[in-house]
Amino acid sequence: MPVIVTSRIPGLPGEAYDETAAHLAGPLRGADGFIAHAATADADGVTVTELWEAEGDWSRFFETHVKPSLPATLPPPTVVEIRNTILR
Repeated sequence: MPVIVTSRIPGLPGEAYDETAAHLAGPLRGADGFIAHAATADADGVTVTELWEAEGDWSRFFETHVKPSLPATLPPPTVVEIRNTILR
């Protein structure tokens, strides 16, 4: 079942996100089940939203490529099943 994953990273400056995103863009594009990635930044931090074909696909990518670089104190991402997706 497709999922939408939302991660809030409080206190992360947009510039720091940009560096991390540039490093992860290649592996993310090649990841099994990856559909889309979007991020917003404000004065309080960064919010990342991704679409994946299955939670397991996201989990494998996250555990391998993202989690090792994150502080353990961050709140866990929110994972919700998608009922419908319309793409251009």
